[in-house]
Amino acid sequence: MLEIIKKLINKRKAKVFILFVLASGLIWFLNTLSQTYIANTTIKIDYSNTNSNLKLTKAYTNKLDVKLQTKGFQFLGFNLKKKSIVLDLSEVETINDRYYLAPNIYKSQIEKQLPNSLVLIAITSDTLFFDFLKLISKEVPVQSEIKPNLAHNYLLDGALKIEPETITITGPEAEIDSVKSVHIESLGSSEIEANFTKQVALYKSPKLVNTTFSEDFVQVTGTVSKFSEKMITVAVEVINLPSGTQIRTFPDEVSILCKAKIDQLKALKAADFKVTADYSKLSSNRSNEMQLKLAKKPEGIFDASLMEVKVEYILNKE
Repeated sequence: MLEIIKKLINKRKAKVFILFVLASGLIWFLNTLSQTYIANTTIKIDYSNTNSNLKLTKAYTNKLDVKLQTKGFQFLGFNLKKKSIVLDLSEVETINDRYYLAPNIYKSQIEKQLPNSLVLIAITSDTLFFDFLKLISKEVPVQSEIKPNLAHNYLLDGALKIEPETITITGPEAEIDSVKSVHIESLGSSEIEANFTKQVALYKSPKLVNTTFSEDFVQVTGTVSKFSEKMITVAVEVINLPSGTQIRTFPDEVSILCKAKIDQLKALKAADFKVTADYSKLSSNRSNEMQLKLAKKPEGIFDASLMEVKVEYILNKE
């Protein structure tokens, strides 16, 4: 029984001793962390380029070795949850076509982003160097060379309206110097039979690697109308006929196929058109045919096409 009691006492003493050692170690650790230290560490660097005339193509480092002064607690916390320091390259300088950021400039930026409890003592790195592309900007018009896929018997009533009509492109002079305009992508394959407004992407050539557009999309608006067809018969008028010469064409009337909105077709008449054959352009190969030309047609109709492009003729000279 006595032996058992001694063992229990010894175990209790061991536990107390261990607890004492742990408590002493914790106190020492906390006391150590409360002291002020100067220590080296590495900080990660990101870059922000707010200079619209330069494009960053290469940064020669993304980290900096620094010497900091702080209490142990703060330094431990800083190392456990490091976050990037962002350097603004708007203050970059150049010499002999080399771009650099001087130590006094980026040191000031780093100090502003460190917690108040950290003091920047020194930066072991020197001047930071970068590669940039010089950029220029210019305005160019937005053009559309595509035609809407209109349903049968529908036509585009007027030109497409594009908003904005011009955009600004920014890039190296060698890339954008030859760019005179930009074009829109396809309006889609679906048949259109009503007025439409669509947001359409601008086409960017693969050659414009370092070029940006002020707009990636434009708004395209079109007015669509239903149309019909009407045949108009018009007399052939021979022009530049020499004095004393008479001519007769066969036929002396030709047909014109007109495409327009129904209300426009109803108002069309032969007097709205003029079909001519120019005597002065007769060839000397004894051909008995004359070329026809639609010399006059009403404005606003979608299309007017001659059904005959040549006529035969007979000359009578006095």
